[in-house]
Amino acid sequence: MNLRSFTIRVTAVLAALCCVLAIGGTAPAGAAPAGKAHLFNPNSGLCLNVTHGSIEPGARTEIYNCLDNPVELWELNSAGQLYNPYSGLCLNTVNYDIKASTRTEIWACNAKVAQWSFNGDKLVHKQSGLCLNVYEFEIKPGTPTEIYYCNGNAAELWKWWQV
Repeated sequence: MNLRSFTIRVTAVLAALCCVLAIGGTAPAGAAPAGKAHLFNPNSGLCLNVTHGSIEPGARTEIYNCLDNPVELWELNSAGQLYNPYSGLCLNTVNYDIKASTRTEIWACNAKVAQWSFNGDKLVHKQSGLCLNVYEFEIKPGTPTEIYYCNGNAAELWKWWQV
């Protein structure tokens, strides 16, 4: 990793930490909060978002600046679905695919195909056993999300940020 890349990543992490401290804390490790919350990726300093603020089924998800925007709020409901109250839809994989590198989208909350578990700091897609991941370990707003092998890298780490 070159010095510039390292400096950018350190700056992003520090900025993210400042945002979390300024706005509020996260839920305890291993627990999803009750009610709506942002899903924050500490590596990028960005939040899980629906592209272009869409509420349409099939809209892709991405990481984006953490704003006070209802499209960025999620709930892990009692059925184990990552529910977006603004759209009334759940986080899912495109075409219900369960292969690594499959992009994520919002879609109808079908019980089995849209189930996730929050394991400490990872969101695991129950059907595939893969983690919600930021594509290519990127840290730029607009980077898509996908499911990928759970290997402990920072692209798959998420924190609940209660609003």
